[in-house]
Amino acid sequence: WSVTVGLLISIVLLVGMTLSPTVRAAVLQPVAGTYLERTIDSRLAAWQEALPLIQDYPLTGSGLGSTAMVLASYVYLLHVPYLYHAHSLYLQVAVEQGLPGLIGWVGMSLSALGLGVLWLHEGTQQGRLCAAGALAAQIALLIYGATDAELYVGIFVPFLFLPAALLFACAPHGILPTTEEAPGSLVGGTESAGQQRVATHGRRRQQSMGALLPLLGLLVLLMGPGGESRWLANQSAIGQTRQELARYEWPLWPLQDALRRSDEIDTEHWVAQYEAILQRDPTNVTALRRLGQIALSQGDYAHDDRLLSAAYRLAPQQRATRQLLGEVKALLGNPTEAAALWQNLDLSQGQPDLRLWWYEHADGAAAAQPFADFLKHRQSLH
Repeated sequence: WSVTVGLLISIVLLVGMTLSPTVRAAVLQPVAGTYLERTIDSRLAAWQEALPLIQDYPLTGSGLGSTAMVLASYVYLLHVPYLYHAHSLYLQVAVEQGLPGLIGWVGMSLSALGLGVLWLHEGTQQGRLCAAGALAAQIALLIYGATDAELYVGIFVPFLFLPAALLFACAPHGILPTTEEAPGSLVGGTESAGQQRVATHGRRRQQSMGALLPLLGLLVLLMGPGGESRWLANQSAIGQTRQELARYEWPLWPLQDALRRSDEIDTEHWVAQYEAILQRDPTNVTALRRLGQIALSQGDYAHDDRLLSAAYRLAPQQRATRQLLGEVKALLGNPTEAAALWQNLDLSQGQPDLRLWWYEHADGAAAAQPFADFLKHRQSLH
């Protein structure tokens, strides 16, 4: 029980630090100003920035091997990859394979752990040694996965499934229930077999409930309030992503915005899709942010301001929304609002200069001048 309680507390703290600035500040206070704080802070930032992608593709994921360019295009707003994974195995699976994939991965891992524990207690002496090794490997993998996902995006990805595969393949041979009568009286043997059948049925009921609960959660996500618009937004986002990233190649295209202005992709189709979603559900953050990003890439600053302002009111923590809305506020001559939006926003990958170049290239120096003035003033303050 102590191990279970400790694990639950750790999960609550990790989730709390990722979602709540208050919890984050309280937990990091003892290590403030140290290298450990900077390390933890960078991990938390990576986790937070993966969440909008899970929101965009909750039911399908963005696709295997897509994280680097999806993060660059729709989170960091860069023309080349910056991070190649979400620095969390669980978030990485959710980003690329959606919530169904995450549920499958967690369910497989928990089933493997359960088999490992049974094998450890009921297997032969040699089997217990194998169980201890496989179980230790699976536990180490799950702990490692809390803060990194390097194995998932490299050539060693098959090793992720090796401990679970060993437990699934070998454990049943030593722990399958038997209905053979125990030595002794007939009555005693019958009672023993009956008790074993009852225990087995109870265990199966628990396993069935454990499998049904995540599926019920997915049904609520799909069929609950906003479920239809959530599904449509997922389909539109994954379609837009596939079309854009299949055609985008740097330096042939200097930025993804240039591709959206061209005739190489059918941007108007995705505009119509997102507008239809907003007709059904005006609070769909994915449709608001994606449509705002398209409008900004095409120079429609006033329309973009309305869309991104609505997205920001609904999800003020999302990085891409803050950066894009700050840009359009500056372009429209509202540097004070732009500065507030960019406060504490990590732009260390060179986004301001990149975006200024784009506005000058696409709309001319005169149109980009308010943004250039804003950047000069901001740089003078730093």
